[in-house]
Amino acid sequence: MAQPAKSYSTFVQGIITEASPLTFPENASIDERNFVLKRDGSRERRLGMDFEDGFVQGANIVNTTFQDLAVATSEWRGVDNNSTVNFAVVQVGTTIYFYDLAQAAVSANIKSFTVDLTYHKTAFASNIGSAQIQTSVGKGILFVASPEIDPFYVEYSNVGGTELIVATSLVIEVRDFIGVVDGFNVDERPATYANAAEEAKHTYNLLNQGWSQENITAYKAAEDLVYPSNADVWVLGKNSTDAFTPSILNLNSFGNTPAPKGHFIIDAFERVRTGVDTETDEGRPSSIGFYAGRVWYAGIESVPSAGDATSGNVYFSQSLTSLDKAGYCHQEADPTSENISELVDTDGGVITIPEAGKILKLLALRDSIVVFADNGVWQISGGGIAFTGTNYQVDKVTASGATNVGSIVAVESVAVYWSSAGINILEAQTATHILGGRSMTEESIQTLYNAIPNVSRLHVQGNYDPASKRIAWLYNDSSVYDGVLYRHKYNKELIFDGVLKAYYLYEISDLASNTPYIAGVVSSPSLLVGDTAYQVQANGVDVEYGTGTGDVQVTLATPIRGALSTKYLCVEPQDSTNSKVTWGQYNNTSFLEWEAADGTGITYLSYLLTGYELFGDMSRNKYVPYITCHFGRTETGFVANAGGGFDAVGASSCLLQARWEWSNSVASGRWGDAQQVYRLQRLYIPTGAGDTYDDGFSVCTTKSKLRGKGQAVSLYFYSEAGKDMHILGWAMAATGVPNV
Repeated sequence: MAQPAKSYSTFVQGIITEASPLTFPENASIDERNFVLKRDGSRERRLGMDFEDGFVQGANIVNTTFQDLAVATSEWRGVDNNSTVNFAVVQVGTTIYFYDLAQAAVSANIKSFTVDLTYHKTAFASNIGSAQIQTSVGKGILFVASPEIDPFYVEYSNVGGTELIVATSLVIEVRDFIGVVDGFNVDERPATYANAAEEAKHTYNLLNQGWSQENITAYKAAEDLVYPSNADVWVLGKNSTDAFTPSILNLNSFGNTPAPKGHFIIDAFERVRTGVDTETDEGRPSSIGFYAGRVWYAGIESVPSAGDATSGNVYFSQSLTSLDKAGYCHQEADPTSENISELVDTDGGVITIPEAGKILKLLALRDSIVVFADNGVWQISGGGIAFTGTNYQVDKVTASGATNVGSIVAVESVAVYWSSAGINILEAQTATHILGGRSMTEESIQTLYNAIPNVSRLHVQGNYDPASKRIAWLYNDSSVYDGVLYRHKYNKELIFDGVLKAYYLYEISDLASNTPYIAGVVSSPSLLVGDTAYQVQANGVDVEYGTGTGDVQVTLATPIRGALSTKYLCVEPQDSTNSKVTWGQYNNTSFLEWEAADGTGITYLSYLLTGYELFGDMSRNKYVPYITCHFGRTETGFVANAGGGFDAVGASSCLLQARWEWSNSVASGRWGDAQQVYRLQRLYIPTGAGDTYDDGFSVCTTKSKLRGKGQAVSLYFYSEAGKDMHILGWAMAATGVPNV
């Protein structure tokens, strides 16, 4: 018997891979490519990826070989504390370029100034241009870190239209709370030294514990050439006149408790202990952040030549009352001082997370800074109150570490990242200040995520578009991708809609040769717009200048389809070895990829495979005599063609194929023939080129036969080359076959 027609008009759940063929959720797709999931329940074909409108090719960036260069993109918001000045920061090898994000054509607005990373290189640097930089912004200043350079900050000024930047290297300084191994027990007062080196080490330790050379000499002279021990606190040897007296010191029993250390302030990574030794870390922080008014550093990947490893250390500067404090990761007061030795709230310091593996990123989130490592995530905060140098708390959030730094995306008050197990989110918990983690894929696209090669996950690049509230991750899953050569070359974009809580997928096609490709992504501070003229009316009547002399119109900014606020850094090969860069976006209304590159472009397929529809009965065969499809009419006007006629501008097409019985291959014999289901019902004859397409209807509705039968059916909608498509919904009624 026939069932009432069932309508589908809120197709908003996106791709679902974690469902049984018998329990597939409604309003979801088994698979799809190159459709925009719209919040009104409809699906619209995405525009083609192409160079941005008004693009400039290779704007002042040297033509170079990109195969082994680092390419990194980030944003410098509120430059020089001016909320209207925002730059895209682009690293290509050893050079950092800056673009004005306030302009619609980003590539045409490259700044004249650059930063050369080689000016900040360390002595051991071997290939600066292959390591990606990380950036953070605080107080309008850009802070930059990378493993083979000293961290530095960039200041910007604009005086009378003259723009200037200054890049200043930072030395990360700490107090020496370790000292050196001098060969003596803590409470041992040596009478002799084996050699000059042993004497130098013990002397260094005493000086680092607050002793002066004068007091060491006085103690030695009074005690028959016996030297103080590493437990002796010299200030306890002062008499009533405030003079150091060895005999008074000897009245104290210090046991084997080490005396306070830290008189000397040393370079955190080039630890020069004068007259003793030098410990060198052949690496610098790879991650940098800004939180609680301080600069934070982490991610030392090298093993030191001597002394304690620093890989698990997180360094934080003193409160940034001046920029010279950006490298002061130590307390202001001398901890060995007899007068002022206490920590204060504005002090800097070092927090060690011993169990942390490779630290990938520092991210300020809510009232804490989050430490992402490859083996877990930790949160540093003030324990529910403000973080200070005297009050902080370290909590482990999850043992699920990040696959790479690029996957970590700050999304307003939460953070999202890729792990070995799936895509995770960190968000606030109701009962505690500690963040909590959960999977965003295990009930939706886990199978799709698991199919992404491991090497692809190691180089994914994420971005959050605040205008559309969508997170997108670029990755490359081609068979030739090895993560070594052209590791920044992307062919897929996985998108998560933060409002609909749903995923969908784009796949960018390549030209046959010298194809451009996406290498990075940024978001503009505001929605990119175009100007649209609107007629001014009063009580429904058009307002004119005078009498019949002209309409009064107002021009307002309106969103551009496909542009929003996301721009993509595009590498454009010039030949087999050299390439330049420009910027791109989804803007090609001919539904071609890279048409601006060669004048021809290449087409791409948009398709949508719906979930299995059982019509409430998984045992009985059914057939669907007719399907009614509804589309948004996209035709807007006409252009003249070579034959002397006119072609519609923005023409649509939609091909539909029914797939029965949970079949996944044409070999099943249960795939129906494809048919055109976008058919305008009323012929509109234009008066000429430039005429507006007006057939009186905004929706195109068609009724078509749907061949085949089975216990379940899914629908495969797909595009025609060069044509638009806006699916609003469809309806179909099933008729059951009498036998089960």
